[in-house]
Amino acid sequence: MKLSSTPNRSKGRLIELIVGGQIIDLARQLQRLNEQTLFEFGIVQFILIPATREVGFVVNETVSTWGEPVGMKDFRVFPLVEGVYEIQKRHNLSISYDYIFSEFKARYQLRF
Repeated sequence: MKLSSTPNRSKGRLIELIVGGQIIDLARQLQRLNEQTLFEFGIVQFILIPATREVGFVVNETVSTWGEPVGMKDFRVFPLVEGVYEIQKRHNLSISYDYIFSEFKARYQLRF
């Protein structure tokens, strides 16, 4: 990737402009927190959220082949239950149930 701007700025300055505001805002928010709240924030952001993502990935990897006996191309259970049926080479039917929002969806997809 190449970064450039008008007027010309250094790469460091461009990166600072792109992400710097977010980092500075986060730093300001964290400075206002007491020790207990800061500790809880760290636990959630750096332990619980990554662990949840990893567990979800492992679960989906484990169950992804469970749909094969009934003709599913793909099957997953986190963060929603979804099965993908390949109708033809470029046609899929996706059926999903979002158990958090109690929402059922069926989607037909034609790939070009």
